[in-house]
Amino acid sequence: MKVVAVLDGTPTAAQIAEGLAKQAELKPGLFDLKVIEVQRTGTKFLGADAEGAEIREYAGTPEQLIPHVGDADVLAVHIAPVSRSVIDAAPNLKLIACARGGPVNVNVDYAASRGIAVVYTPGRNADAVADITIGMMIVQARSMFRAANTLRHDPDLAWNREERKTYVGTELPGKTLGLVGFGAVGRKVVRRALGFDMRVLVYDPYIDPQSISETGAEPCDLDRLLAESDFVSLHMRLTEETESFVNAEFLAKMKPTAYLINTARGGVVDEQALYEALTSGAIAGAALDVMREEPPSAANPLLSLDNVTVLPHIGGQTREINARGAAMIVEDVVAFVEGRQPSRVFRR
Repeated sequence: MKVVAVLDGTPTAAQIAEGLAKQAELKPGLFDLKVIEVQRTGTKFLGADAEGAEIREYAGTPEQLIPHVGDADVLAVHIAPVSRSVIDAAPNLKLIACARGGPVNVNVDYAASRGIAVVYTPGRNADAVADITIGMMIVQARSMFRAANTLRHDPDLAWNREERKTYVGTELPGKTLGLVGFGAVGRKVVRRALGFDMRVLVYDPYIDPQSISETGAEPCDLDRLLAESDFVSLHMRLTEETESFVNAEFLAKMKPTAYLINTARGGVVDEQALYEALTSGAIAGAALDVMREEPPSAANPLLSLDNVTVLPHIGGQTREINARGAAMIVEDVVAFVEGRQPSRVFRR
């Protein structure tokens, strides 16, 4: 079999290529490996290829892959685009391996219509994103980012008695955390939050309530979650259904002392509605690792607010995720070429 691995400037892609090369060396004749590279220059994340918005959150262009995939049986990528045009250029393609928690940079529907399986890496970043979710709650609730920023630029002001009074925050124990969405990350967040002696409510209409209760969290409807939660944390995928899920109506139902945490996707939040809620006092603050436009414009009004912490989408930036995702892909590619069933086949 012919396996094509695509380098895209990320450590995960490099480790996939290295792992496959090692397997090819250990098992001579199992598959032939070709490694190619796409250039990220001039490519925007959250874009669409020339055929429309069929894929998103990718780097490189389909045109960079097309000349190299004609004889590929297996295509292994991290964030390189696998569009309809790329799939059409690979008539022998049988497997697409994508090292993402959701294969958003792969046209999975078109692949399925061609009988091509797609494997991915669900849960590879669950611990990292759960960690940063709790971290952002603490940072926001204790004004840590604002205090550190003030100290860096004006130490005298930071130590001023009246200024320090503005850093008075709230503790996590005894507070209620509401999770909107209960996938792999949400489950990890529950374990951490319970360790902080928090009460956890969960809204996810697609999950069996019993499986939520078994984790120590309490399933409930969205209105109750918003009315009772001191922190509301988002853990859903970006779909047509969840686009701008957090809107003015959603925010109006939150407690005025509550904080919104978003480590999911920027598109699930109506940023204008969030800005208005933050400036009107409808909610106390927000911590965002993701935004609609990445990188955001310097003119984005959310960046000007003292009660907002914004990070540059680093929830999945850990050494462990890179190695874990690559290992999962290598494992499933090897299983496939050996005639075994891969462990992580994507299904709608």
